[in-house]
Amino acid sequence: GAVDGDAQGAEGAVDGDAEEAGATGSGAPVEPEVISPRAVAENAPELTPHGEPFGLACVLEIFRFACSFISLDDPADENAETMCAFGLQLVLSSLETAGDDFARHPALLTLVQDDLSRAVLAVAPAGNPPVLAATAATVLQMYMVMHHDLKLQLEAFLRVVLLPLAEGPAARAPGAKADASDTSAESQRIALECIVDLCRQPEFVPDLYVNYDCDLERPNLFEEVCALLSRSAFPGEGQTLGQTNLLCLEGLLAIVAGIADRSADAPPVDGFLVDGEVDFTAPSSISGGESDPKEVWAAIDGGSSAASMPGGVQRAHRLRRNRDVKRRLISCAEHFNKSPKKGLAYMQEIGLLPDPLKANAVARFFKHAPGLDKETLGEYLGDPKDFMVEVLKEYCATFDFHGVTLDKALRSFLDGFKLPGEAQKISRILEVFAARYHEANPSAVADADSAYVLSYSIIMLNTDQHNPQVKRKMTLEQFIRNNRGTNGGEDWPRETLEYIFEAIATDEIKLESTDASPALSQSRWNDIVRGCATGKGRMMTAVATDEACMYDGELFGIVWSPTVSAIAVVFDHPVDDSVLKEALDGFLGVARVAGHHRLTDVMDSLVGTLCKFASPSYANKGGGVGGGEKIKPSVLFGNDDRARTAAVTAFTVASRYGDNIRHGWRHILDLTLRLHRMDLLSEKVCESLAPDKRDGGTMRTLDGAEASSSFRRRVQRERLAKKNSGSNSILRGFSQLLSLDADGWGGGGGGEAPLGEDEKEAEARAVRCVDACRVDDVFADSKFLETDSLQHMVRALVTAAR
Repeated sequence: GAVDGDAQGAEGAVDGDAEEAGATGSGAPVEPEVISPRAVAENAPELTPHGEPFGLACVLEIFRFACSFISLDDPADENAETMCAFGLQLVLSSLETAGDDFARHPALLTLVQDDLSRAVLAVAPAGNPPVLAATAATVLQMYMVMHHDLKLQLEAFLRVVLLPLAEGPAARAPGAKADASDTSAESQRIALECIVDLCRQPEFVPDLYVNYDCDLERPNLFEEVCALLSRSAFPGEGQTLGQTNLLCLEGLLAIVAGIADRSADAPPVDGFLVDGEVDFTAPSSISGGESDPKEVWAAIDGGSSAASMPGGVQRAHRLRRNRDVKRRLISCAEHFNKSPKKGLAYMQEIGLLPDPLKANAVARFFKHAPGLDKETLGEYLGDPKDFMVEVLKEYCATFDFHGVTLDKALRSFLDGFKLPGEAQKISRILEVFAARYHEANPSAVADADSAYVLSYSIIMLNTDQHNPQVKRKMTLEQFIRNNRGTNGGEDWPRETLEYIFEAIATDEIKLESTDASPALSQSRWNDIVRGCATGKGRMMTAVATDEACMYDGELFGIVWSPTVSAIAVVFDHPVDDSVLKEALDGFLGVARVAGHHRLTDVMDSLVGTLCKFASPSYANKGGGVGGGEKIKPSVLFGNDDRARTAAVTAFTVASRYGDNIRHGWRHILDLTLRLHRMDLLSEKVCESLAPDKRDGGTMRTLDGAEASSSFRRRVQRERLAKKNSGSNSILRGFSQLLSLDADGWGGGGGGEAPLGEDEKEAEARAVRCVDACRVDDVFADSKFLETDSLQHMVRALVTAAR
């Protein structure tokens, strides 16, 4: 029936294409577009005077009709949730079919940016799991087909819906329903799955970092996502590893895998920035000379924004500098929030503010610094001291009020700080604002005093309309009457006051000192719509692989440590083989990046973690009174899948990336000793470690000599304890140490209990595992190691030989 109705109304709808498209938001004439293949088929029935069965206006109406289903009342019944899920499925089908074409039509794009996005943000937090699942799928599809036009919407999706839900259910309140926590846990799982799916998209992580973490006006979304995944990857005290923890681990591994894939095609970078620090005094790509704070501030505050630059090395350099400035500004803001005087002095010390202080420099800091406490800033700007008043004037001068209505100008001005409570300070701030507004719009108001009076009246109206303690709200007529004769002795135009009254009544000016609440109010949504209208809602052009590689140092510096820690948790809990394999692949992914870019600290940490889990615990079988029968360590090792896989991975890393191991060689040698104590080193391995009769060993000696290949072929296995040569081979001392612990698991050869069939099979698995480790190759190839790595290996051998 709906299709029949659409067909019957298609004729009238297409006639009004231009009008309806303009009313939707763009205002530009749009030609009717053929969407269905039937429109171009021969002898197609002419349903409209234009001979086209469908047009843009019809598409708009159908899509708007689908969006109208996406709504939920509070509380929502089952039927409403079913209809909401149905509407989300309709929208999802539309985006999957023709989402790539939506951005080509301003009317459709506006519908997605406003109606659809607002509806999705409204129903997701309150919906049941099926509604949330459909919402998550819709958000993922929106990102895949038109994320470049949804910068502000994606930020809202993450901070208002996905990140809060992914944090998990709060403690169940007394009297709560029994299934309340189950529903919350399911919602958490769905939100995490959506975040993980986003992280798997090749462009998501670079997009997130470039468009938010490197933007002074936007939050550090990549850091927030990584922090959430890192926190939730670890089970609570006394709890087992659950699905939520594994999902978070998947997200971290997806980020690492993307960095590793990009690194494979990129040249190694000396000084790969693991800690994310940027040299603030590095030569500037803008001027080619030494950079200074003035140049950096000019690049950020001026018109040469990185957002307008084409992708490539130049933009990457600019964005990394912006990121460094943002990091420093956040640190300065923290100092300022504690003590304004000390905070400004700190900025002078690090060179971001001149000495002596200048009002315009301080004002620029107030305008751009993220994380400033709005209440502290309001008190500073309201201070009557001459320098503070000058800073207030300079701060107000950073706003462009030309052609902006008074209420919008006031809203923008008050967005950065909270008005102080003292009336004199409020009056002083509004006087400066009114003078600046009159200067920018001399024909809109009679004089600065008129702008001051109306601004004060707007603030009073805002408090009256949105303070719940005010029971009797001001009416439009009362507002008009209160402002009679205040425009230079004349009345304000009635339509101006009506517009202001309606704008304030429906869109509150937020005067709170913080915006930490994740709830999306109407006022915040209006800010998003205004941002889209001014061009702030577009992401930068696509980040190519070569440019993305330039950010990987900062990304890897943020994510590698929590990833290794989260993988290590897998070894402390019983998991499936597939999870264990995924964890080990994650270790290798970290090793790929660290080895490619010569990150020795990361490699040492990785090797140490692997070697820790490659050793089985020494347990005892439960026996009778007075003790129990020991389990042979080799049997324990053969029965421990995690220890065997960790051992293979550790030696694989040492074999592939030995040049980048430093202190990690101590862990490799210690693991080799443990395997020898369990009598798991094969004859071939022991031969390679045994000292030669002529030169004391088959590998590099202390004085740098190498054993010949003929000596290696002739070497015969002997018990190392019987060797008592005076050779200076460092390996000979290590080999003697091996002999001392040969039977360390339970005494000498006598008294050993015979192994059962299961124990023999376990020991055979252990032997096969050690053979797969190729321990002999690791040490035989040490002569090819770079000097630094070889020196650390020799030190480890000396330590082990002692």
